[in-house]
Amino acid sequence: MKKIAFSLAMVALAMVACDNSKELVLSPANLTIHAAEEQQLEAVGENSDLVSWTTANEFVAKVTPQGIVVGNHVGSTTILAKLVIMVTSILML
Repeated sequence: MKKIAFSLAMVALAMVACDNSKELVLSPANLTIHAAEEQQLEAVGENSDLVSWTTANEFVAKVTPQGIVVGNHVGSTTILAKLVIMVTSILML
């Protein structure tokens, strides 16, 4: 059975009032799976429950909103974890 190689990338986009971007750690950092195999990815860090997952090439692999990667065809792709935090303040007088 042919293997599909994946590399994981992380982008943390933070849109906050007075705060710095929060760091996420992805696990595993690199992944190789066969077609039709699944692997759970994990983002660890503050607000990691707000991560959205995308793939650069759905022909090679799909990724669910929960971070489960499913191999489709031989090749390589990048799985992207995005964290967007929006903080708003409303002052009512």
